[in-house]
Amino acid sequence: MDRSFFNHIRQQTVRLSGRDIQLPLLYYDVSAFASSFTAPTRLVKGILPSRHMKPAEILPGRSVVTIAAFEYRDTSVGPYNEVGITIPVLLDPLIRLPGLPLLLEKRYKKLGFYVHHLPVTTKVAYDAGREVWGYPKFIGEITFADDDNALTMTLEEKGDLILRVRLNKKAFGSRKPSPYSWDFRTYTVKDGKILRTVVATRSMYLRTMKKGVSTLELGSHRIAKELASWDVTRESIDTRWMPDFQSILPEAESRHEQ
Repeated sequence: MDRSFFNHIRQQTVRLSGRDIQLPLLYYDVSAFASSFTAPTRLVKGILPSRHMKPAEILPGRSVVTIAAFEYRDTSVGPYNEVGITIPVLLDPLIRLPGLPLLLEKRYKKLGFYVHHLPVTTKVAYDAGREVWGYPKFIGEITFADDDNALTMTLEEKGDLILRVRLNKKAFGSRKPSPYSWDFRTYTVKDGKILRTVVATRSMYLRTMKKGVSTLELGSHRIAKELASWDVTRESIDTRWMPDFQSILPEAESRHEQ
């Protein structure tokens, strides 16, 4: 993909953990996929850090846990990999209609992703994420395997398996990726405030809501046990694959009381 997406951006230098970085962060050359699984709303509600956040249900009583994997080949802070363990939520919704916010995501401005864990593979990504946005980062091992049949992401910490997600590429058949742009929101908590950050993206994109296109394997790590305690399904209900992806990560645009 060309870099015209970034033509309007003006970066500023900030000092973080003894190094200068430029904000917003720019992600020039990325591949990514996101797989959504379901869990009981009664369990998911207990994970959320604020009464203002409400799970975005896909069905009455069923909420969503989305695991997003990013292979950042070229960024303004160097290459690294990242995995987001997130929960789609609505911030102070007036009406809660199961399914619609997740199906019509661009229309719901209060829809965002509460970021529960966000492991990365480099120290600079770890420092920036925690200091600027309060992202709950740790440094782990994130590897990708890609063959004709599947795209597989494995997340470990010090050799201890946390999770593995396998995307069945053949489920998309002969479909070709199409252009897709979306400014999605992340919600984090920092210094007692809910931070809302709007991430601008464009990608070449495939999506299917066919069940089981992605599968989830959990290891014995504490985070794997946490996910198991949420009774997360092992087969996806929604899979997105972005073989070409670009994004712009600015500072948070607003702060709310926790």
